[in-house]
Amino acid sequence: MKEQIPILLIEDNPGDADLIRLLLADEDRAEFEIVWVSRLAAAFDRLKEQEFRLVMVDPGLPDSSGMDTIRKLRQAVCDLPIVVITDNNDEETGLAALREGAQDYLIKGRFPDDFLARVLCNALERNQVQKRLNESERFLRSTLDALTSHIAILDDKGMILLVNKAWQQFAAANHADPGKVMEGADYLAVCENIRDGETEAGARDFAAGIRSVMKGGSDFFEMEYPCHSPEEKRWFVGRVSPFCGEGDHRVVVAHENITLRKLAELENVKSLELLNETQRLSRVGGWKYDLVDGKIHWTDEVYRIYGLEKERYDPSDIPKDIDFYAPEDRKRIEEAFQRAVTEGRSYDLELRFHAADGRRLWVRTLGHAEWQDGKINRVSGNIMDVTESRHARDSLLESELRLQTILDAISDNIILLDSDLKIQWPNLAACKFAGLPREELIGRFCFEALQMGSGICADCPVEQAVRTGRMQMDTRTDSQGRTLSIKGCPVRDVAGKIIGVVEMSEDVSERLSLEEQLRQAQKMETIGLLAGGIAHDFNNILSAIIGYSELAQQRNLFDEVLSGYLANVLKAGHRAKNLVHRILAFSRQAETRYMPVKIGYIIKEILKMIRATLPATITIHQKIHGDGWVMGDPTQIHQVIMNLCINAHHAMRENGGDLGVSISVEDMAGETAGSSGLSAKPYLRVDITDTGVGMDETVLSRLFEPYFTTKIKGEGTGLGLSVAFGIMQSHGGMIRVESKIGKGSVFHLYFPKLDDPVSPAFVHEPESIPSGSERILVVDDEAALTDLMKRLLESLGYQVTAYNDPLAALRDFRNDPELYDLAIVDMTMPQMTGDILARELMNVRPGLPVMVCTGFSERMDKDKAKSSGIRAVLEKPFERKDLAGQVRHVLDSSLQAGACLAKD
Repeated sequence: MKEQIPILLIEDNPGDADLIRLLLADEDRAEFEIVWVSRLAAAFDRLKEQEFRLVMVDPGLPDSSGMDTIRKLRQAVCDLPIVVITDNNDEETGLAALREGAQDYLIKGRFPDDFLARVLCNALERNQVQKRLNESERFLRSTLDALTSHIAILDDKGMILLVNKAWQQFAAANHADPGKVMEGADYLAVCENIRDGETEAGARDFAAGIRSVMKGGSDFFEMEYPCHSPEEKRWFVGRVSPFCGEGDHRVVVAHENITLRKLAELENVKSLELLNETQRLSRVGGWKYDLVDGKIHWTDEVYRIYGLEKERYDPSDIPKDIDFYAPEDRKRIEEAFQRAVTEGRSYDLELRFHAADGRRLWVRTLGHAEWQDGKINRVSGNIMDVTESRHARDSLLESELRLQTILDAISDNIILLDSDLKIQWPNLAACKFAGLPREELIGRFCFEALQMGSGICADCPVEQAVRTGRMQMDTRTDSQGRTLSIKGCPVRDVAGKIIGVVEMSEDVSERLSLEEQLRQAQKMETIGLLAGGIAHDFNNILSAIIGYSELAQQRNLFDEVLSGYLANVLKAGHRAKNLVHRILAFSRQAETRYMPVKIGYIIKEILKMIRATLPATITIHQKIHGDGWVMGDPTQIHQVIMNLCINAHHAMRENGGDLGVSISVEDMAGETAGSSGLSAKPYLRVDITDTGVGMDETVLSRLFEPYFTTKIKGEGTGLGLSVAFGIMQSHGGMIRVESKIGKGSVFHLYFPKLDDPVSPAFVHEPESIPSGSERILVVDDEAALTDLMKRLLESLGYQVTAYNDPLAALRDFRNDPELYDLAIVDMTMPQMTGDILARELMNVRPGLPVMVCTGFSERMDKDKAKSSGIRAVLEKPFERKDLAGQVRHVLDSSLQAGACLAKD
């Protein structure tokens, strides 16, 4: 059945209208339905009543004339092809009509009988190709602008050809210079000229990756990189993919924000710019070969296509004419022409053509035989320049390939649906998500292929986007328990009608989990900062308590009861000092100190501490059979055992039970040690048991994972056991757990046992407290600590001058810098910190020994002090013997250094 093509004919001459009907009446290509009107106004009325595929118009009408007719008609039928029919010898009007948007023109009386149908079919074909190309470009732009990734297209020199909305918005939000990051900018130069220390190397590597893909050295490049702003830390991943197309060295660059994943463990997405240029002028020429006289006749248009001058070229030499076709196509046209001449067979070919003026064209050449008296007496045909439509078709295919390349490079699920929610095309990520190849997904409903449903999902954002014509977003959980962020973006045709929708979805399950972990980490960071602040003030208080207690002990030589009271005060002060150290260790702001530790003493202290906090329904059982010494940090060991005892309490707080803590010695043999991951040697094993609710295999398999907790929200951080696991590994030991639901749990802690815990290396005879008579400058902003330091040093025989104001101390020191043998300054003081005061003192008098005293400071430790010329760091709270030893050591070291210099 022939295709039905309704055509609106606007012609004021009834004879010409009848002639056109007659020429199209018996056409084999299609059935042309001609609707004739003689006025432009009547044409507008018919266009409202009926749909047409093409409009034919004579510009000279009674109610409109000339190019004004074409312009009015083009406004009324923006998407229909217009073919202009002009009077004899009025080719100038036809060319002007083409410039105004007409698809083609015909000159009355100057075209063969069958030429009209070919022109109309060709105009319809070119119009259809152009519509498909425009629709593809709109879909591409709509899709790219809907993506959250920052996407740009670079040419083979690294210049930015196009960026999507996400790229533009990111650049605007970060106040980027448009000349460096927007269309027309040299993106490679921007990457290679970054001089930010943190991102400089990564930017250069990314530029090198782009160049590699451009040159064909690799098919794909991906790199993660930091991109921090003053307000936040951010990370992105950049991906570079090549364009499809022979000889094309342009690339797609996509940037995706991966900040949340990087925080828990790199500008924008760019889009493809398609430059599809199609010429508006359609050039068609006619020719005729007379077999009787052997002559070939061309119209003027044929000469223009060939790039020849009519007066200087005779077209009758057929072999010479065929030479204008590209060598690879000459045999095809020669054989087709010979069949037409000898057998009467028509042909319709699209071939490559080399014009005489150097142009390379695609031409469509048609030929058909004319018979007379049973013989072929003539072959006539047409030749038309179809370079524009050929390039348009190639561009359409290339556009679709490039669009597919871009979308397949994106990790989000992207699906093109029609208005009925049937899948038209899915990207690779969507295919992997559905677990089906692309060909099996196309044509199926999205809810059927992706959600295993039989109907549209309730409140589906994709269906709402089709219904409302606006972008819709939602987050929901699918049938497999994955949390998806879904976005629906409507796609419209040139008239604004919704013809489909782009569905974009992303599995955000991991991101939501990472956000929760990030909140937990921030909570722990806040606790750490609070611990540091507490430690500074509390250590100052403890310094006064311990120091004045020691001074009181010195003066109280006869009252044994008061001496006992003071001893208890000192004991409590030392326990508080150890508590502060544990707080700092918990917040990772204290150094790990390994020393010989007797675990039994720590256990007794812990049980004594928690006994008062346990309910009467929980009974403590203590069994220490093989107590011994281990090498470790007492604060961290205390933290591990305390954490496990608290966990045991939580497991039994509903029904009560027994908490048991025991110590034994276990000698690991070869096979036993190998299976447990320990060395073959003796270990102290600490067992902490409870008769609580117990744990199943699922909980046991995740017990030491960071942030995993079985406690209710607000009670646990999920970090206690993971920290304990790390501490045991750092001590060369391990944790083993045994538990059953309803039977309780037992935690086995293995510590390497010291062979000779009381060897001379760990036993020290009581030392006499050193003293002296040197002159010492003391500076501390707290009056109580200044007075304490002065009294302690004077009790040791030193001459002390104390200041509470660092500026006053520095001013008086400048007046007499040789007055002092040593300066002791507090680290944290208003107006001037201790490290700055120390530097100023040493600038005034080079070589002056300086000690810094600190309760807690992130700005000062032993390494920083040494690099600054400070001789020692005295940590608060300190005892009298610690102060005496440090002061004597610094003074003696300074005297020895001075003596060596004098000798030299």
